[in-house]
Amino acid sequence: MILFVIGLLVSIFEKGNEKVQKNQIDSRNQLFNMANDQEKDIKLEGLFQLIGKTTNDVKDELGDPDRIDPSLYEYNWWIYNDHHKKYVQVGIEKDRVVTLYVMGEKLNIKPFYIGQPILDIRNSYFIPSILEIEHQGQEFQFELSEEDINIRPIIQIGHIYVQLYMDKYTGTLSSIRMMDVPTLLDLKPFDYREEYMEPSVERVEINDSIEKALQTQIFDLSNILRERYHVKTLKWNDELVSEAYVRFSELYDDDSQISTDKDLALEQEKGKDQTNERQHLLYFSEGENVAVHALDAPAIVEGWFNSKVHRENMLNQEFKETGIVLYKDYLIQKFSPVNEEKSHSSF
Repeated sequence: MILFVIGLLVSIFEKGNEKVQKNQIDSRNQLFNMANDQEKDIKLEGLFQLIGKTTNDVKDELGDPDRIDPSLYEYNWWIYNDHHKKYVQVGIEKDRVVTLYVMGEKLNIKPFYIGQPILDIRNSYFIPSILEIEHQGQEFQFELSEEDINIRPIIQIGHIYVQLYMDKYTGTLSSIRMMDVPTLLDLKPFDYREEYMEPSVERVEINDSIEKALQTQIFDLSNILRERYHVKTLKWNDELVSEAYVRFSELYDDDSQISTDKDLALEQEKGKDQTNERQHLLYFSEGENVAVHALDAPAIVEGWFNSKVHRENMLNQEFKETGIVLYKDYLIQKFSPVNEEKSHSSF
């Protein structure tokens, strides 16, 4: 009797597992079919068509770049920043376009457009919570958090992956990144399961040229966003860069660590009132944004823009000057009002 009962329970358990597995398979098949239908229905135009094309194709479409910046990866950024409403970064690796980042409002990225309502995008496109990719015989799996899905989701259209940077405060599309599969795997913009992924290409070592590239790109992107929201653009101030180096070297030695931007903001607030014990924090009352272990300038700026305190700094009409610096694992953008005693310079 005992053996019979045990056998019956095992049978019920196995049938339950089979049902769960079948539901999971059906659900995955349904999502797969939705994604396939989406790929068939979407027609990409404009800059999307540059992915995989040569530098000559880029010049035919956009002309010569205003400058060429190195990146932390194996591609170089061709920067087109002559007009803020036509701002685009084109990632070139071995004479081929592997990625593009678009913040300019007057560029053709159909079927999307800058300023597009988020609800329109959600109603029109399937946004997955898990990306499963096969490349060169390997399987890769990325898991998107709720925050990823809400403000930086990614969708696949044919051989192109499209990351949509959403502005959660206005409910619109702020900018867009396009990339091929190898570039997506190198960037690793989301959490991934270690058992699926072997080490990818190592980032390039940060040097003076990398720092200069990040400085100029963040400067450009910050001013584009200020102009978009009708705030006067910032001027560059070399003294802010020098002061940022000094202040961070004083505050954080090799044994120190900033856990989060929120912790730093709280520390700054305390510093404003503790004039005797913490005078070295008073400088931060001028305003600053900090990024830790960020991917690149687009990821940094869009991350800041969806954070209340950072966004307020970026759009603060009182701030007229900025300076940007890399210090160890931290990238700091400092802001200040106009000060006649400070010297100015520009990129």
